[in-house]
Parts: sequence; C-alpha cells; structure tokens
Amino acid sequence: MKQIIALLILFTLSSASCDKSIVDKTYSIKFYNNTQEDLRLIFGLPKYGQVYPDTVLSSNMPFLINARAGKRRFLDSDKKYEEVFRDDLPADTLSIYVFDIDTINQYPWDTIAKYNLVEERLDFSLSDLINRNYEIQYP
Repeated sequence: MKQIIALLILFTLSSASCDKSIVDKTYSIKFYNNTQEDLRLIFGLPKYGQVYPDTVLSSNMPFLINARAGKRRFLDSDKKYEEVFRDDLPADTLSIYVFDIDTINQYPWDTIAKYNLVEERLDFSLSDLINRNYEIQYP
C-alpha cells in the first residue's frame, strides 16, 4: 500500500512539472457528414502531406480521416487556425479531400491518385471558416 501511495505522489509531482511543449488547447473544425455513407478525408495540412495549391494526389497513401455517416468529426490543430493559415499554408486556402469509402476499399491508392478518384475537394479560406463558425456541413 505504501508503494502505491509513493507512486501516486511521484506521478503527481512529475506531472506538475511537465514541459510546456505539451499542447494545452486544441482548435477544431467541425466536419458534419450528413450523408448515409462513411467517408474518408484528407485534411490539407502539411503534417498530412496534401497542401493547396498542390492539388495532385500523392502516389503515397496519406493519412485518411474517418468521417462516419451522419456524425460529426473534429479536424484538430494544436494552433489557432489564424496561425495555421499564416504560418503553415503557402496560400490562403485549406483543402479537404472527400473520398467515398467504397472507392477507398475497392481500389489501391496508386489507382485512386492516378485517376484522381476524389468525390469532392472542398477549399476554404480563413474568412470562409470564420463565417461558418469553423463548421462544415457536407454535403
């Protein structure tokens, strides 16, 4: 029992002095999938590898975000989107690529990229997102 208490105290003390590099807040764009089908998304940020104005799909499969049918999905950033647009995007445009789940399941990624089998590419400026209160209704 004394060992458990000692571990709890040690854990509490060590977590109290955490490095400030740990994210304190998350900023989100809310994506509402109002369809009857699950979708897959590419969120157009540098860490995901697909950034406007380069709209050609990479031959390497990027990180795909699951957007369940009829559900809301949060597209998160550890920075305010004003900072993301200013610091991380080469143009004032954030792209979100929407893929039908059947396309993802039926074809290998190199075929999807080669024939650009995107259901839709959504492009947003910072003012678009602000005017929408950082909410995207799809479709």
